[in-house]
Amino acid sequence: MSGLAEAPIAYPIDPSGNRRAPILYRRASLVPRHLRRGQWSVTAKLTARTAQIGPGWRVVFDGGPESGFGGPVRRIEIEMGDESGARLQPRITLSGPDDMCVIDEAEAYPDPANLATAQGAQAYDVRTGTASGVILAYIARNIGHLAIASRVTPSFNTNIPDPNVGISVSGKARFSPLLEEIVRPLAEKAGLRVWVTSTTSGARTLHIGEVVDRTGAARFSVDLGNLKKLKYTLNAPEATVVIGGGRGEETAREFVLQKDDAAISAWGRIEAFYDYRAASGTDSGAELTAGTAKKLADSAAVEQVEVIPVDTDRLRYGVDYQIGDQVLVEVGGGTGLVLPAPILETEITIERTGNKKLVTVQPKIGNLSTGPGRKTQQQIADLLLRISRLERR
Repeated sequence: MSGLAEAPIAYPIDPSGNRRAPILYRRASLVPRHLRRGQWSVTAKLTARTAQIGPGWRVVFDGGPESGFGGPVRRIEIEMGDESGARLQPRITLSGPDDMCVIDEAEAYPDPANLATAQGAQAYDVRTGTASGVILAYIARNIGHLAIASRVTPSFNTNIPDPNVGISVSGKARFSPLLEEIVRPLAEKAGLRVWVTSTTSGARTLHIGEVVDRTGAARFSVDLGNLKKLKYTLNAPEATVVIGGGRGEETAREFVLQKDDAAISAWGRIEAFYDYRAASGTDSGAELTAGTAKKLADSAAVEQVEVIPVDTDRLRYGVDYQIGDQVLVEVGGGTGLVLPAPILETEITIERTGNKKLVTVQPKIGNLSTGPGRKTQQQIADLLLRISRLERR
């Protein structure tokens, strides 16, 4: 969508939490992401006012397709002239992560009631219950209003009502990256959305809610004329049977086996071994079994769809669907294949030329990367996670 949306106002918030005069930017980019850290940037004329913005400042966007989107200033770039020696007006570009970074940059302690150097009371912070309540508790007790004083995130309201939504889940934390290992897996499993909004007074608020199913109304296909790009991929499973190895050595080592009978019937028996030495040795194999089951699920056949839609009068981003919503993609080509897929990311750009403003909104649906590099990246991430768990024991 281009030119139809309102251009947001960019307000800088100083380290004391005071809102300053708006940044008269030439270009801005806002990229919110579902259950992940987003990013933003603004480019403006270098003036005494914009030059004072530095560490400890934040920028909040008011209005537009993602009102309340903002985050800390983490990068400052000043440019004057170019390679040809042309005299260009000095400009400054400010950028940083969005406010999901307050969750992404925190660790979930095994005992959040105590300092990092006093973690002898319990080995893990284990929580079980309705997904929204478990997620809220992990965030509030590690960086929110229930955290110890030194870990409370300034101007971050986590004292919100528990919406009591989602299935029953269990979490287990031991210096675990709060977003990557706790919040996102639990939210994805329970079909929840977790996000942070800001006001122009500098206050941030946590939100937790159910992913909205818009598959009945939000449909995308070539026939409907609302697709810019579509790519569909089906990959065979990496494993249909997983043997999990827990603690112990050789004949004393504990093993479990998890299999997917339906996948075996469709694809054959494909075995894999999963080394999970970090699993507990005192819970009758519960953690080893759960970890092996997750490995089996992660090894399943992957049906991927990557879509970039085009807004129409009947279906517009920010009005009819938004980040995190589940929509329907008709692959077409005579296949009759119809897939539900989430809105994972939206790239919003605003260009100002004189008195004209061009706002471009480009949502992205489904898996954003289906290339061969994605498997390698996942394998590296899995290896690093397993090493990290051993290091944290």
